[in-house]
Amino acid sequence: MVWCKYLEIKYKLLIVISVILVIVIIGILFIKMGIPLQLFQQNTTTSTTLSTTVSTITKTNLAKLPDNTFFVIYLYNKPNLTIYNEVSNVFSKAIAVNSSNAINVTFNVNLVRYSDLPIQLKQYLSNYTVYPVIGIVSSKLDKDKAKIIPLIFDEINGTFIVKKDLLSYLYYYWGFTSIGEKIVIETNVMPSHDITYTPIYGLPNARYYLFIYEDIYCPYCAKFYVETIPEISNLIANGTIAIIPKNLIVHSGVEPIHRYLIAVYLESRNASAVFKVIEILYKQVYDYSFKDQSIGLPDMEQVRNIVKEIVGVDPNVEQYNDTISKILLEDSSEAVENYWIYGTPGFVLWDREKGYGIIFVGFRSSSDIISIINSINK
Repeated sequence: MVWCKYLEIKYKLLIVISVILVIVIIGILFIKMGIPLQLFQQNTTTSTTLSTTVSTITKTNLAKLPDNTFFVIYLYNKPNLTIYNEVSNVFSKAIAVNSSNAINVTFNVNLVRYSDLPIQLKQYLSNYTVYPVIGIVSSKLDKDKAKIIPLIFDEINGTFIVKKDLLSYLYYYWGFTSIGEKIVIETNVMPSHDITYTPIYGLPNARYYLFIYEDIYCPYCAKFYVETIPEISNLIANGTIAIIPKNLIVHSGVEPIHRYLIAVYLESRNASAVFKVIEILYKQVYDYSFKDQSIGLPDMEQVRNIVKEIVGVDPNVEQYNDTISKILLEDSSEAVENYWIYGTPGFVLWDREKGYGIIFVGFRSSSDIISIINSINK
């Protein structure tokens, strides 16, 4: 239960961050300023008047940006400017309200590609795992006049960068982790994988690794396995994509099944057979969730029988307890700490050639997966 305790602690931390930081920002801004959350959803309507201007810069030190600049650091996918115009307005209004209009600044938006940053800034950003990273260059930001400033930003030589935890939470809160919305969330930190402990379905040298943070009792994990994976099977067969399942237990009662399936792989090292078992289990969960609840969810006896038939082993789970606990803890902490994935299914589509990935949460169709790949290849 170590990984579950970890998630419990992180959820409490999430609440603390929400109360102290995000409510300060979101509550003041979205209630007093009347900025609609719809701006951050797929069917976005935009204002015809924007108070910011936009430009793209290259080979820059953030400290050398023009005064009163709202900067957006991205990896590969150029950010949606309409959204970040609105985001810059949100921060401008927050600072104005908190300072009783003593600081009233209109920001110019600049897009900055991560690869164009100087090495010192890259080193500072080394603990950021979610992009775009946002911040402000302004001589007018006075922490004595606006007490909210040190709550929101870390100050680096006059450059104000939104704190890592707050940035991640803002993306999580606004639903940016869903592909198809107006912002693509990127990461330059690859999920851990070791074929000694984690099966890979597909070719190990595939260009794209699709990491799935999943729970066997998750209905939308089941939907992805039943509806989407068969439709991208050609991409798996030809070495375009490899599937790597990761554990993120969110449903009660499913832990023994996860522990058993990990033990099955540790004992057999038969990735394709284990994947077949997972597919069978998800088909039952899918039918139970969307067709006939009288079927029931898979129980341990059913799982054992399926494993014996497909894989030909019946491992003693206790023999692998320490390793299993380590795997579960690493998977769950990775999902939460690196990618702010709290629900299942959560995905990281990693491009092994470019060395970066896109994070998204929730069921995706085969056309969605192809669209995400295409967005990486722009």
